[in-house]
Amino acid sequence: MEAGRRRRVRWSWTIVALLGCAALLPAAEPNVPLPVRDGSCSWVLPGSPQQAQFGLVVASLAHGAGPYRVRIVTEATAGPGSLTPVVSPPDDLWQQQIRLTRERLQRARQRQAFITYPAAEPPRERAFHLFMGEMDFHNAESYTEIRARLQAVGKHCQVYVDGETPDQEPLRAAVSDAVRTFDEEVHPQARQRFGGVLDVDRDGRFTLLFTPKLSRLCNGKVTLGGCVRGSDFHRDLAAPFGNRCDLMFLNADLPAGPHLRTLIAHEYTHAIIYSEHLFGDYLPSEPRRDEQCWLNEGLAHVNEDLHAYSGSNLDYRVSTFLNAPERYSLVVPDYYRAGLFRSHGHRGSSFLFLRWCVQRHGEALLERLSRSNLAGIANLEAATGERFANLFRAWTTDLARGQLPSPRPSERLLCGPRTTEFVVGSEQEVALTGTSAKYLRLHVPPNQAVKLSISTEGAAELQATLVPLPADLPRLSLQVRPEPTGYRLLLTCPDAALTLEAVAWEKVTPGERRADDTNYRPDAAATTVHTWFGEPRLRAGETRVSELIAWPTDSEPRVFKVSATDAAGRRVAAWVDLARP
Repeated sequence: MEAGRRRRVRWSWTIVALLGCAALLPAAEPNVPLPVRDGSCSWVLPGSPQQAQFGLVVASLAHGAGPYRVRIVTEATAGPGSLTPVVSPPDDLWQQQIRLTRERLQRARQRQAFITYPAAEPPRERAFHLFMGEMDFHNAESYTEIRARLQAVGKHCQVYVDGETPDQEPLRAAVSDAVRTFDEEVHPQARQRFGGVLDVDRDGRFTLLFTPKLSRLCNGKVTLGGCVRGSDFHRDLAAPFGNRCDLMFLNADLPAGPHLRTLIAHEYTHAIIYSEHLFGDYLPSEPRRDEQCWLNEGLAHVNEDLHAYSGSNLDYRVSTFLNAPERYSLVVPDYYRAGLFRSHGHRGSSFLFLRWCVQRHGEALLERLSRSNLAGIANLEAATGERFANLFRAWTTDLARGQLPSPRPSERLLCGPRTTEFVVGSEQEVALTGTSAKYLRLHVPPNQAVKLSISTEGAAELQATLVPLPADLPRLSLQVRPEPTGYRLLLTCPDAALTLEAVAWEKVTPGERRADDTNYRPDAAATTVHTWFGEPRLRAGETRVSELIAWPTDSEPRVFKVSATDAAGRRVAAWVDLARP
């Protein structure tokens, strides 16, 4: 339930904007789910009079962390083959059970509502407690007391400020912005989209607490922009372990503006989900429990996106995931126990998946997921009426197709999911984490049937899907040529003329929004292309060599990305890793 400090960027994006550098592909040819038995798959692609191209999405549905090794082999064969999708028979019993669960939940939502208490006069001073340790939640010495003063009172919220924080104009501006944002936008819209918050202290308002101590969490190792703690919502949990208050912590260093508003929207979503899951009266036969981390954070990020204050808490997470989608599991029940509390790629994956689900099922899906005491995949399947495996396949193949318009402004170069190209007669070995996917692109010569063989550990729960691509979709490749004082990039477009749009590097593991995590600047994309490669127009078959680029001063691995368009406006991209020797 956190959102770190980020630079402010005012822009609105949707799922169609996030992946706009992927190729624009028609959906005329259906995807081909491949049958998997005992962790292996064998399929023959039929020959075609012309060159053919396919996307291949190889995924793991396992709930374990992995990694799971997958071997992919292609070889020429005499055929025959097929591109007819294998359709699984409907599971009538499962559908009936899900329908009954959905109906029970919907009836419960119609009668369930938290009590609304009249607004009370808040005390001028109030003591709060904040956990400052690492995992020793039951140790009272790991908590610190915050003596806070009342700074502002709104219609739906009240704001306290840590007493050690000077009363200066930037803080007063942030408090004023927070009250207006919460009262006029975040609170009313969240109640419509997600549900309500338990008024723990029965004072008729939600509490926001600004404190500089969020910069010194985990014994000084972690800085957060904001957080919500579930323990604060329990009236029977005494201090210092709980505050008996519906409460959000915000970093006192946050200035007024879009990023602050983004964090308020994000954290208030967590407060709603915790309240609805733990204190809502939905399915008596099911335990009351908080939502699993992957769905919890995904929903909070979706709410950010819907408010469109800023992408400052999202774009670097999304880009990290897209740079190596096979490394980041979608389903992670507990980020903390898994040691992934600060893993940006996992959060990027959950946001993209939940945003795609909302597009598929409508915004009402948010309330169905929030107002429930189911959790994880069980909650998702009840809310969508679809099996997770089918949702996961449809999402990953939609990412592979990239039927998306141009991206809106972003502080990251977003090029769709990184794709590896391979030809008939070659083989690939990839490593997948559980509930992740690897994206490949297969080139098939004219009049050649191809046998495709995929094998893995049985525990990986392999899922494989062919995605037919346009035969004339151009390719773009990127290589690194090391030299004593630096390196050069070699860019080749073998099929058709392309126009370079942007080129950038990013650190494989970004920090907390540091400016040196990437060289990409939206307003300087054309200049960077010209500086590195000269004229942006590449002829078919041309290889362009960049200027000599000095080795970075640090040893952190980086990924380079290039995006370009062909004459039809279709976007293609290329990636290459850089590690200093």
